[in-house]
Amino acid sequence: MRERLIAAFVGLTILSITVFGVVLAYRVADQIRAQETRKVERSVALLAVIVEDRERADLPITPGFLDDLLNVGEHIEYIDAEGVRVEAQADDHADGTHDRDDLVARQRTADGGTVTLSRTAEVINGRVSDALTPVVVLGVVLVGFAVAAGWLAARSLSRPFRDLAEAATEVGKGRFDVEIPHHPVPEAEAIGQALRQSAADLSLAARREREFNAHASHELRTPITAMRLELEDLILWPETTPEVAEQLTRSLAQLGRLSETVTRLLEGTRDHRPDRVTIDVAALARDTVDRWRSRARRRTFVVDGAAPVGVQLPHGPIGRILDALLENAVEHGSGTISVTVTDQQKYVEVQVADEGAREFGDEVLRRRVHDGSSNGRAVGVAGAAELAESLGGHLRIQDVPATTISLLLPAPSRDRLGA
Repeated sequence: MRERLIAAFVGLTILSITVFGVVLAYRVADQIRAQETRKVERSVALLAVIVEDRERADLPITPGFLDDLLNVGEHIEYIDAEGVRVEAQADDHADGTHDRDDLVARQRTADGGTVTLSRTAEVINGRVSDALTPVVVLGVVLVGFAVAAGWLAARSLSRPFRDLAEAATEVGKGRFDVEIPHHPVPEAEAIGQALRQSAADLSLAARREREFNAHASHELRTPITAMRLELEDLILWPETTPEVAEQLTRSLAQLGRLSETVTRLLEGTRDHRPDRVTIDVAALARDTVDRWRSRARRRTFVVDGAAPVGVQLPHGPIGRILDALLENAVEHGSGTISVTVTDQQKYVEVQVADEGAREFGDEVLRRRVHDGSSNGRAVGVAGAAELAESLGGHLRIQDVPATTISLLLPAPSRDRLGA
C-alpha cells in the first residue's frame, strides 16, 4: 500500500511538472525569440546609421570595420549601391549561409546600399536553455519533495492499517484483551471496531470453553478417581476372594482406559485451539510485572528468572492468571512482591509471593468461599485457579508463613500435569 501511494504521488507530480514544463518551454522560447528579433532589428538599424555616417565621411567599409561591430553568433553583410559586397562573421558563424531558424534583418541605407544582420539559432537556443535551467532544477527539487511528501503521507495513511494488522495478529494468538487503537481514518476505524467486536466474541467463546473444560474435568475425573480408589480398596480387602480380585483388577484397567479417554478428549479440545503457541513464561512474567510496576509505584517488585522457559499454551490466559495473582498481591498483600519462574523439567512453576502473612489455605481456590472472607485475599484467585485448570495446570497455596501462590503449567514435553 505504501509503495503504491508513493508511486501515485510521485507519478502525479512528474506528470504535472512535465505538462507545465512543456507549456512553459514553448512560451519561454517564443518570448526569447521575439526579444532577439527586436534586438536584431534595432541592431541592423543602428548598423545602417553607422554605415551611412562612414560613407558620408568617405571612409571605406571594410571587413575589419564590420568585425568590430559583431556580437556572438552574428553575421554582417553590406552591399553598396554599386553591388560591392563586404562581409564579416563571428568565429562561431564561419560561413555566410543562413539556417532557416536564424534571425535575419535587413536595412537599406540612404545611398541605396543594404545592411543585412543575421544571428544564429544556436545563440537563441542557448538563451532558452539558460532560461529553462532554473525551471528544470526546480522540477527536480519538486520531484524530490514529492517523494519525501509521498513517503510521509503513505506512512501516515498506512500506519492505522499496520496497527490493525499487529492487533489482529495478537488476537489470533489468543490475546483478546489487546488494546486496539482508534484512528481518524473512517475505514480504519470501521475495521478496528469490527476487530474489537470479534475479539470480544472470541474472548467470550474462549472463556465459555475454559469454563466447560474446567467443569467437565472436575465432573468427569472426580467420580472416576473415587471409583478407582474404591476398587483398589476392595482389591486389598482380606475378605475379597482371588476370583473377585481378578475381576476388580480387570474393571480397574477398564476404568483406567476410560480415564485416559476423558483426558485425551479434554486435552484434544485445548490442543486444537488456534491460540495455542509456544511462549516464554519468563518473558511474559517480566512484561506483566513491568505493567504492574507502573500501576503500583509504591510497591517493590522483584523478578527472578531470566532464562527462557517455554510452554505450549495460549498467551492470553496465562497473562490473565498472572494479572490476577499480582492484583491479589498488590491489593491485599504487603511488602515486596516477588515473582519467580523455574523450570522443574516435568512442569513450569511461577511463584507470586508477598510479605503479608498467609491467612488462608486451598479453600480460596474454590468459588464457593468468595463471600468476603479471608479479608478479600481470594478475590480473583478462584477464577485464576479455574483458568489454570482449563490449561492443564493448577494453582497451589504454598504452606509457608508468607503468602505464596504457585502456578504450575505443563512443560512442552508433557500434555498435562500429573497428580
